[in-house]
Amino acid sequence: MKQFRKLLILVLALTLCLTLFAGCGKKDDPTPAEDKTAVTDPAEEEPAKPAEVGGETVTYAGCSVLVPEGFALKEPGDFSYYDFSVRKSDFSYFDFITTDDDDLIMSKYEYNKQTYTNEQVDVEAVCGDLTWTGFQYSDGWGGYGFEVYTTLDGKLIRVASAGFQFDSDVARAVLGSVAKAG
Repeated sequence: MKQFRKLLILVLALTLCLTLFAGCGKKDDPTPAEDKTAVTDPAEEEPAKPAEVGGETVTYAGCSVLVPEGFALKEPGDFSYYDFSVRKSDFSYFDFITTDDDDLIMSKYEYNKQTYTNEQVDVEAVCGDLTWTGFQYSDGWGGYGFEVYTTLDGKLIRVASAGFQFDSDVARAVLGSVAKAG
């Protein structure tokens, strides 16, 4: 009889725990839109102005780019996949990939597009003098990221960002500031 009580108490405790975990989920999750494309017509959009976001323009890997106030330029480490990064933190950044191998850039872009599918939408906009094309996604916990690419002076550039939506002022200012170093 004692074993039966212990088993009953264990089953009740487990049921209580499962009930508590079930109650912790989000309620009223938004239903994903049927059309997963949010392409902006570049002609209808005003390009971002880097001067609206304070910071310093730096030159690295053949380009100049805005490093907003509170951000830092980070050079690649031994195991980095990016050529340089404009970082606010390990969770808020713009990683620039500028290798001469366009096939490698696009294969990694396509891989990430197939991987980061949560609330994914296609994006395109003119920022500064460049048209950026790519996708935005959600991390599922309220954060966003995006991957976009453009061509600068015949060279493909990809930016992988975390912690920002594509249409945020900071993202548009950083992307709008990209230019060939001269």
